[in-house]
Formats: sequence, structure tokens, C-alpha cells
Amino acid sequence: MADEVPVARPGLRFVSSSPPLRDPFQPPDQPASRPTGKPGAAPNLDRPRQFLEGFAVDQFQMVGTLSLGAQRFALLRGAAGVHRLAVGDYLGTDHGRVVAIHEGQLELVELFPDGEGAWLERPRTLVLNVNS
Repeated sequence: MADEVPVARPGLRFVSSSPPLRDPFQPPDQPASRPTGKPGAAPNLDRPRQFLEGFAVDQFQMVGTLSLGAQRFALLRGAAGVHRLAVGDYLGTDHGRVVAIHEGQLELVELFPDGEGAWLERPRTLVLNVNS
């Protein structure tokens, strides 16, 4: 009996329904997606930063506008208060600069690196929040 060799019996078969994994030693099929936007000039990193550049744009709501003669200001709520912005002011952590203020919206252009040493512009709009 000690010379008896065990016999392998067929067991349950496992079938995976997940997609096959990519071979880590092969290059990916598709290149990594690049950020989108139009080419822009690099921001002036030496200029003094304004207070509202320390906060994400998503933290603000446009709650109104003010006019003084021909100049229009936007009123934004966020960062523990209501802030007045004019065209040319900066907002947000992505070098956002206010380019236009209309009765119901504020337009800004943000700059962000494209990952290859250049900068891209991305337009962004804050719409007046009528429920505030």
C-alpha cells in the first residue's frame, strides 16, 4: 500500500468573467489622455497672488453684480464672505483671471500645465445663483 500513487481527480473548473489584464511589460494600446484646451501664455508666477487665488473656484457662487459708472463688478459668495471682483482680478487655484462680467454670469480663463512644459487655457463661467 505504501507504493500506491495517488490519482488526480478532475475538480471544479473556474471561468473568469473579468476582462483580461494588460501585460505590464507591453506598452499600453492607447496613449494617456491629454488635457484639453487652447494653448496659452504661461502665467506670471512672480506676481503677488490675490486672496481669492487660495480657494477653488467651485467654492464660490455668483450672487449679484454692482455697477459704478461704466464698470461692473461681480459679487461672489465663498471663502467666508461676499467678495467683489472686477475684470482683471484673479480667482481660484488654476490662475483664473476674470475676463468679462455680465448681468447673469462671470467669465474667467484658467491656465493649467499640459504635462509637456506648456500651458493651456480653459474658459470657465460662473452663473448667477438666483436662489441665494
